[in-house]
Amino acid sequence: MANLLDKAKDHLLYNGNVTMPSTNTKRIFLGLLFTSILSACGGGSDNGGNTGGAGSIPPVNVAPVANAGSDQTMNEGSVVT
Repeated sequence: MANLLDKAKDHLLYNGNVTMPSTNTKRIFLGLLFTSILSACGGGSDNGGNTGGAGSIPPVNVAPVANAGSDQTMNEGSVVT
């Protein structure tokens, strides 16, 4: 076991310094990692989010309603509170 650890240390050490992966290796690794995360998080459904069974009715969009109170008029230059 100690022999295996010595070989691993010799592989990682070069002139007493730990060798780091090249910039291209880092970019490739991060790109693959990012792609894997995105592909694991998305998709898988082609029914537009409709999770009901066959023949279910898709949701209908409804316009929002806002009530700001009754109309008001003010004279120019007056203070509004």
